[in-house]
Amino acid sequence: MTPGGPSVSVVVCAYTDRRWDDIVRAVASVAAQNRHAEELLLVIDHNEALAERAAAELPGVKVMTNAHARGLSGARNTGVEVAAGEVIAFLDDDAAARPDWLERLLAPYADSSVAAVGGAAFPLWPATAGRPAVLPARDVSAAGELDWVVGCSYTGQPTGLAEVRNLMGCNMSFRRDVFAQVGGFSDGLGRIGSTPLGCEETELCIRLRQRMPEARIVFEPAARVTHRVGEARWPARWRSWQPCSSPRPGTCADFGAGGRRSPTQARSRWPNWTCRIARTSCGWAEPAAGSTVARRCCCGPAAAPSRWPGCPFATEWWT
Repeated sequence: MTPGGPSVSVVVCAYTDRRWDDIVRAVASVAAQNRHAEELLLVIDHNEALAERAAAELPGVKVMTNAHARGLSGARNTGVEVAAGEVIAFLDDDAAARPDWLERLLAPYADSSVAAVGGAAFPLWPATAGRPAVLPARDVSAAGELDWVVGCSYTGQPTGLAEVRNLMGCNMSFRRDVFAQVGGFSDGLGRIGSTPLGCEETELCIRLRQRMPEARIVFEPAARVTHRVGEARWPARWRSWQPCSSPRPGTCADFGAGGRRSPTQARSRWPNWTCRIARTSCGWAEPAAGSTVARRCCCGPAAAPSRWPGCPFATEWWT
């Protein structure tokens, strides 16, 4: 470790020129760090035209192509193999880091037991649409309970430095020797192009804990990035799913954000936890099965008449 902390390589992986503006923004955010990275590696996933453009238009960036099978896991592993830093940090190509991101992300490595550090991600919604009603948050600067659906931080995560099971892929880092001991990202998992697969970072963190039980994985919420929510993360067919307009009195629709009952509904037969289940169920039902299933799960009589009056699973919960 150097006197100023560990050296760091930042890896950004990209696959399409449709995200060119995002890539430029991600690269610029790394260049603008208060604590400069020793190197910035841009790994292009099997797109020669994009690799040539990046090499020509992004000075100071080491551009390389994925040496493994197509997909995010292969691209990340390529970056790991080339990186020279003691710590390897990963930033998504549609994310932008705050100026103190690396400074905050690297600080926990002063503890030799820390093997990996991740940070928080806040959604950058389309300017024309803003945050959708089906993913509410307390205020514009707060995380929503379901923001994990779009790859961002969510209500309930630690608010200070804390040990966690796994990190979020858009904002994470590992000591380089972790990969020497436990291997790289599994090529059986991970996003391939716009195909919404993932969890390769989760599997890596679980494997790390199994093989290095003394190692700590920590979350530092002060290491922040913004994560743009585009069509790939929040498709138009999901955006068309809106709360039903006529919730029935006494149902889960009378609960506030987060499934909290209003005082006027304190005697409702459906307790707090049922609304949380309904909220979470529809959070995964929507992307997994499409808007029809989600509306049948969460909406009122117009979508799916219920044989159980007041059932939160047959009406909306939004206020």
